[in-house]
Amino acid sequence: MSLQWPRLRDRVTPLVRLDGTVQFGLIPGHGLRLGGLTEGEVDWLRSLDGAADPLVRGRRAGLDPRRLGEVLTALERAGLLHTGGDGFDPAGGRAAASARIWIEGTGVAGGPLQELLHRAGISDVARLPRHGPLPRYRRVPDLVILLTQGPALSPDAVRWRQRRVPHLPLAHLVGGAVIGPLVPAVGGPCLRCIDLARADRDPSWSTIAAQSRIGATPALAEHVGDDAEASIAAGMVARLVLSFVAGAAIPPGLTLEVGSPWPAVRQYQWDRHPQCPSCSTIDDSRMTMGA
Repeated sequence: MSLQWPRLRDRVTPLVRLDGTVQFGLIPGHGLRLGGLTEGEVDWLRSLDGAADPLVRGRRAGLDPRRLGEVLTALERAGLLHTGGDGFDPAGGRAAASARIWIEGTGVAGGPLQELLHRAGISDVARLPRHGPLPRYRRVPDLVILLTQGPALSPDAVRWRQRRVPHLPLAHLVGGAVIGPLVPAVGGPCLRCIDLARADRDPSWSTIAAQSRIGATPALAEHVGDDAEASIAAGMVARLVLSFVAGAAIPPGLTLEVGSPWPAVRQYQWDRHPQCPSCSTIDDSRMTMGA
């Protein structure tokens, strides 16, 4: 259901500091501080629940509508408001309700990931076997999550690459999990690019990668693994999925590595490989959600 009036995002609360300024959020870079507010204006901030026109409500309380409008603009620019418009909604919003997500492959994170996406409002989530027959559909999925036991390799994404369907790998490795990159992304690499880049760094890469996939049977994949690590990885993938379907700009080539047993996260990016036969002929303008 769309909002009729602006409201503060979930869990965003005006916090009054000792100097009288009002603070939103506790994480640097994701908050806002406002100074010079009266007690009435702070009470008005706390009333931003989306149930009524905030300017009308403020006027009835004897507050200056122009000043309140400036506060609303500052809150919106800081990403602290939900609005009734069609812009980017950091929590998924209406875009999530219409999204179609497929999870291909088996892995201990598959179940938690599917549950998280359902709870976030994405009801159209399907599970597919690795390289199994595709279900009949009238609309292609907006995004496919590739679950692999061992590193994600270019053959895992061939049919999605050919159909120009965006895909996001989640690879379970000994000692951690690797998420990404999102493919396709404008200006970003494909899994073939990453295979080539790894081979440049280590000539044994293709041999080692192939051996690491041997023995990872579907029957064991759903039961073998670190449940806590899988839950962390599933949560990070769910966050990326919600950002993607809501239209957020995800950096091309972004990859996240979840370490184990300590839950450290390492972030790095891949570039397109100059010898990749796929990316050298790609038209980025056609690579959009649901293409």
